[in-house]
Amino acid sequence: MGRTRLKVLVAALLVFFSASGQAQDAAWDEAIDSARRAVASMEFDQAERILRRARARSQGFSTDDPRRIVPLMELARLHLGRGDYALPEALYREADPIARQAWGAESAEYAALLNDIGRYYHLRVKYAQAERFYKLAFGIRTRLLGREHPDVATSVNNLAVLYENLVLYPKAESYYRTALAIRQDGVGAAHPDTIVTLEHFARLLHKMSRPDEAAPLEERALAYRRARSPPGTASSPQSSWSARSRATPTRRASPTTRAASCCRLTSTWTARRGTPSCFGTWALDWTRRPWRPCGSGGSGRRAGGMGAPRCLRGCASRLRSA
Repeated sequence: MGRTRLKVLVAALLVFFSASGQAQDAAWDEAIDSARRAVASMEFDQAERILRRARARSQGFSTDDPRRIVPLMELARLHLGRGDYALPEALYREADPIARQAWGAESAEYAALLNDIGRYYHLRVKYAQAERFYKLAFGIRTRLLGREHPDVATSVNNLAVLYENLVLYPKAESYYRTALAIRQDGVGAAHPDTIVTLEHFARLLHKMSRPDEAAPLEERALAYRRARSPPGTASSPQSSWSARSRATPTRRASPTTRAASCCRLTSTWTARRGTPSCFGTWALDWTRRPWRPCGSGGSGRRAGGMGAPRCLRGCASRLRSA
């Protein structure tokens, strides 16, 4: 009789702790989801309070629990989303060893984190650090997934953009061609990622004074974007700007009008794609071009040394020569 009661008690305790653990997991997921919703609605202070509580709670998790990484990454994205570019660096540094232990040094999840860190340093115009993390992510993905996987194409495309920013144009061209081939074969010619690579590659060819080669790529990208857009809606800002830049109207708009139009496109792109990424707006070709902020009457400073954050720091617009 005593043994039977003991077995029943142990079973009841197991059920209790199991249910308690499930309830705690559900509460954790709900907290993270609510923080993400707050960020999406730009309620940054509320999101930060939730994430800081989650970060404090995660300290009690085991060292190999991947949940410890979540509040760090979400806080980094929050700071980027409201323009605090310096604060995420410490969060990424803290997340790196935790992720390596939780996921393993040769895991797809860890490669994704390294790629995010590379994008962050790219955004900060810290190109040496960006290249290092991009290459680490590329190596893991290649060994784990094979050279034809879409995630490998993402790493190759990121390196192509980086080398373009460094004005290493022949190297960037090689990487764009590789990324484009992988994406066309892997996800299809009309996939959004493939379209982005087409647009980036066309932009590079213009910089290399090869407009005849760039034009077919731009036309393909624009056609794919139009095919993907619902009837009656405008195509993406990248494609719209690309199409207008090739046009030769008899009457050109004033610089102020062109700047305002470009700003509207940039704002639309940011609204569609969300913060904090600037990569989409690089299609506006900030490298080594004169820029002017919206509403500015004077001549803008050159953006070559400013890097990608310019697209979030005041809606800068490229002014093409009249």
